[in-house]
Amino acid sequence: MEDIRSFVHTYSRRSNQVWQSILNDATIQLFNCHPVFTTTSIIGRDHVLDINVIGDTALQMNVSVRLNHTVVTALALVSVRGRVLALLGTAQGEIIKALVFPREEAEVLPWKAVVDSGHAVLPDMFVHGYTMYAFSENVVRKIELADCSKFSTCDKCMASRELFCGWCLLDNRCTTTIECSNSEWILAEGLARVCPHINQTSPNAIRTDESTELTLTLSHNMSIGLELRCQFESLVDNKTILMNSSVPGVARGDEVTVTCSLPDWTKLEHYIEGTASVSVLLFTNVSSVAVMRGELTVFQCETFTRCRKCSFSRWTCAWCPLQGRCIKENNSCNGNESSVEIRERSSCPHVTDYTVSPQNVLNGHGDAHLAIEESYNITVKGVNFIETNGSANYQCSVKHSEKNGEEKFAATRMNDSEIMCHITNLKGGMPWNLDSASSLHVDLQSKQLDGPSFKVVFYQCGSLIYPPTNCGQCESFKYYQPYLRCQWCNGKCIYAGEPCAAAGTMCPDPVITKVYPLSSHINAITPITVEGYNLGSHPNETLNAVSVGNISCDTMYNANVVNISTRITCKLGPSERETTENVIVNISGHNPVVYEKYSFNFQIPRITRIFPNYGPFSGGTNVTIYGEHLDTGWERTIQIGEQLCGLVTVPAFIKPNMAECRTVKFNSTTQTNATVSMVFDNQAVEGVNFTYVPDPVVWNIQPRKSFESGGRVLTVTGLNLLSVQTPKLKAQTSDGMTSVEMSCIRGKPDDLADSKFNGYLTCRSPIFSSRESRPRANRSSEVPRSMEVSFTMDDVDSVKNLPANISVIRYYPDPTIDNFTETQRNFQVLIIKGDHLNVAASAEDVQVFVDCEECNVTTLEHNRIICNPPTSAPKCNVAGQTLFTIKVRIGFLEREVGKMGYGSSEPNTDCKNIQLIGGLVGAGMIFVFVLSVIAFYFKSKNRVF
Repeated sequence: MEDIRSFVHTYSRRSNQVWQSILNDATIQLFNCHPVFTTTSIIGRDHVLDINVIGDTALQMNVSVRLNHTVVTALALVSVRGRVLALLGTAQGEIIKALVFPREEAEVLPWKAVVDSGHAVLPDMFVHGYTMYAFSENVVRKIELADCSKFSTCDKCMASRELFCGWCLLDNRCTTTIECSNSEWILAEGLARVCPHINQTSPNAIRTDESTELTLTLSHNMSIGLELRCQFESLVDNKTILMNSSVPGVARGDEVTVTCSLPDWTKLEHYIEGTASVSVLLFTNVSSVAVMRGELTVFQCETFTRCRKCSFSRWTCAWCPLQGRCIKENNSCNGNESSVEIRERSSCPHVTDYTVSPQNVLNGHGDAHLAIEESYNITVKGVNFIETNGSANYQCSVKHSEKNGEEKFAATRMNDSEIMCHITNLKGGMPWNLDSASSLHVDLQSKQLDGPSFKVVFYQCGSLIYPPTNCGQCESFKYYQPYLRCQWCNGKCIYAGEPCAAAGTMCPDPVITKVYPLSSHINAITPITVEGYNLGSHPNETLNAVSVGNISCDTMYNANVVNISTRITCKLGPSERETTENVIVNISGHNPVVYEKYSFNFQIPRITRIFPNYGPFSGGTNVTIYGEHLDTGWERTIQIGEQLCGLVTVPAFIKPNMAECRTVKFNSTTQTNATVSMVFDNQAVEGVNFTYVPDPVVWNIQPRKSFESGGRVLTVTGLNLLSVQTPKLKAQTSDGMTSVEMSCIRGKPDDLADSKFNGYLTCRSPIFSSRESRPRANRSSEVPRSMEVSFTMDDVDSVKNLPANISVIRYYPDPTIDNFTETQRNFQVLIIKGDHLNVAASAEDVQVFVDCEECNVTTLEHNRIICNPPTSAPKCNVAGQTLFTIKVRIGFLEREVGKMGYGSSEPNTDCKNIQLIGGLVGAGMIFVFVLSVIAFYFKSKNRVF
């Protein structure tokens, strides 16, 4: 350890607050840091050494770690097996890992721990063993650097690239090096990150009745002193079959070679279809879990169903072609058949190609289309078509997927390389449509010959057209799909090979079922489509067959379009005036047909207004356009200035008076007006202006405290916040597992602002939701949890990542609100007691209701809420109701705490008593006054006499 100080140098320059650390000529440069010293831990297999390196002189070295938009406030270095890890504390209250050696430039690893979200990590953090202690102004956090147990498999352990973790071979788990004793430990970050496995099994394929031993070559050394055993397993039909070696122990060659006895394959034989994959598992006497695994192929000759698979060189099997079965190589087919046992793949009967007569039934992909009214001969070419001498039969089989069935047809062996299939009597059970393909192959003794199959499609002409009276479609096959041999005869579509006395009869007049679009800009060239049937059977018949009024429509042809009789697409010229006309189809040799369901309109679209008429530079604003005839024409686009505004509404469903689009990014630095226009088949119609406004900027969010029930009103201030119609607040927990989005309300523009887009937003704090739960007891004394907030404001990216000093909301446990034990009758003041009431709320956040009327909150303290209740019964009361529910609402938190009593629904009794007493006192005073007057009168009279 004497050269540690030459390995790690840590220093600090207080004047410019730059702290650099040098690690074997690799350095870290950190900005805005405050530490005077750092702790460096060197972790070996048997010891951990902590040293404090102090200095005040900065060395000028190359930068090793670059962290964008991150302020580093603390650093600790850890050395594990020749690798050096930097643990970086940030101003956001997080710890980041970066591998700095051996790397020319450090690699930031996908690991992060939270110390105190939103509060800087102090420089006094240190590492002891695999535990780190980190601090902020509020908390001391103990962080385990090596949580290897969360990686359940070796592959996950290796993929983690955790510097502290590796695979403990004998324990068969992911551990630290100290936890892995008396076993080989494979470092997850090492160059040779290979999980233990069986490199090779010899032999690698075994017949189920063979008793040979199995030699395993291992990827890692296994100590000679270990006791080993082999186990075999195979997954079949979603269940695992386990088989143990017939002899429990294994023979050892050296540290990487072992020999196992094979198991009894009886459990597996029932499931084998030719071959089965078997896993070989190697166990030790110190672990109940397999430490290594390899793969082995097990085969059973009797279960092969194809010659070439049976005679594969890896298998010790032979094929009996005249019996259609596979046998063990030491066995033989029956005595008169021994000469045709096949032991090599090259000797197997094998199909190479198919030809069908006549050739004109093949489409461009080589698929044969066979009419069910016809018979066909299909020639199958190949090699080794052996002579059966009557002891076995060749057959041609056709499998079809629609009915999941199979049809058998006679076959004749012509010679060693040719077989003839006779496809006859197809009207039985074959599917008759173009979407149902079947495959043809050759069988010998009911076993399919090796080689490709042949795709065939069976059809019946009458089922190919719709409706059944669509003569044009039937006749069009001869031009567009000549492999479908159909003709129109006596009002039906029939096979062309059948006789027809009325062949060549002209089709009935066209029928129009649909036309779209049904409008066009008066100056546009607009594509329109006419659908129906009997719309011609050849391009010459549809040439300029469509017109709108007296305006011709030039037919458009597409080489990929078939069934021309059901659709005509053409380009309609401009009318140059507003008018309503009929759509007419005039097929050569037929009477003109008018589409009578709807007329066609040549019109001028108009834009009258838009909402909103402003949005941010970054785009993403949904703009609704109002006007007339906005669904005109075939193609409709919206532009704002020179830029396209992406359609929100599918063009085919744009309403006549409304369309929507979403703005794209606008490159400007100042507020700009741009004209909104719609383009109808290349004809532009201009409307009103749209104003591009500089992107909103968030300055502050207040308050940044909330109870966990959420709902506290947060005020957001900044620039251009009113330029977005539907701002939303997004909050997520520090672990990233929970994310919530809530709509915000736009406030009024600031009267003193120089722009109508400057104002504030109000949002509600979301309910705190986390997978972590904490017990109710003493929750108020715990460290608050937090959520990081951002905003969704159209496509503005800058508000999606806010600085940590304004983006973190602290969440406190919900306050305790006590219930009243008796009915309240004090109408002057209502005092509701509780605990921690003002930790994350002010008086403005609290509402108290007596039934439907509010109790005006005047005071909020730590342990009580004071409000002035209504002096009379709530006006929403039911006649005769005397008790009313008292509710407390703090954000989304709501509690019923008791009842308020008002006597009856008439003016309350106390008021009546006061009025009665006042009346009696007044009457008494009047009575005394009258007596005084009378006494004075008699006294005066006595004086006179």
